[in-house]
Amino acid sequence: MARNCQLNNRWVVPYNPYLLRMFNCHINVEICSSIKAVKYLFKYIYKGHDRVSVSVTDKVDEVEIDEIKQYKDARWVTPPKALWRIYGFELSKMHPPVLQLQLHLPNMHMVSYHGMEKIKNVINRDGTERSMLTAYFEANNLYEKARGILYRDFPEYYTWQRRGKSWQERKRAAVFQVGRIVSAHPAEGERYYLRVLLNHVTGATSYEDLRTVDGQVMPTFREAAEKRGLIEADNT
Repeated sequence: MARNCQLNNRWVVPYNPYLLRMFNCHINVEICSSIKAVKYLFKYIYKGHDRVSVSVTDKVDEVEIDEIKQYKDARWVTPPKALWRIYGFELSKMHPPVLQLQLHLPNMHMVSYHGMEKIKNVINRDGTERSMLTAYFEANNLYEKARGILYRDFPEYYTWQRRGKSWQERKRAAVFQVGRIVSAHPAEGERYYLRVLLNHVTGATSYEDLRTVDGQVMPTFREAAEKRGLIEADNT
C-alpha cells in the first residue's frame, strides 16, 4: 500500500501479458527511449564470461595462510553453455549487418601504415587520398541512380570494396546491410554540421557541392545547414 493505492509486482517490473502468454517465460519490457536502455540490453553480451571464486584448503585449522593456494579465480561454465560451445552454435548474432560509415572533413581522413614506413611513401601510395566518404562523392558523379540515395542508406544499394576503395552496385538484392554514419558531437563544429548535411542531402559530388545551396557556395558546413533550415541560427 502506497499513497492509498494497492500495489503489487506488476507496478515494479514492466511487463506485457501478451508476450508472457505467447512465450511462457520471464520477460521484462524496456522502452528504448534513451541510450540507457540500449546499454542495459547489450551489457550482458559484452560483460564477459561468468566467474566463480574457489577456496582450496587441505586442513580445516590451517594456521599458515597461503592466498595463492587458498584462492583461485576460475571461469564458471554451466552445462548448457558448455554443450552450446561444444556443438559450435552461435553465441550472438547481429541482423541485419551494420556498416560503419566514415565521417571526416576534407583531407582529414584516417590512413593506416606501418610504423617503420616512410611518410613520403605513405602519402604517395596509390589510394591514400581516397576514403569511404570521398568514394561516395565519386559514386554520385558516376552513377545516376546513386544521386537519390542518402549516404546512410548507401550500403543498402552499393557494397564497399576495401581493396579498390570504391562503391560497387549491389548484385544480390536479397543481401541487406544497414549503414550508420559515425557519430559527431555538436562541440566538434564543422564535422557535426557535415554529418547533419549528409543525413539530409542526396547527390553531393564533393564537399563544395554539399555546401552549395540554391546555386550559392556557402563558406562553411554550418552556414549551409542553416541555409537549408536544418539547424537554427544563434540569433533565433
